[in-house]
Amino acid sequence: IKDNSSIGRVHCNLYVDSRGKLMVHDFDSLNGTFVNNRKVHSSEDIEIHEGDILLLANEEFRVI
Repeated sequence: IKDNSSIGRVHCNLYVDSRGKLMVHDFDSLNGTFVNNRKVHSSEDIEIHEGDILLLANEEFRVI
């Protein structure tokens, strides 16, 4: 994400798993990754759905 120093260069990963589900994995980022205000811990991957709010540090994204 350009122009946002709060988001790390290796902050998180969005990927599609083997079941076709969209997932997010946080790489123990300093300012955090959140899905619908729930913190994503580096020990877990969270499924994300259309309409969810993904917050990377202080920048918000709506999944469409």
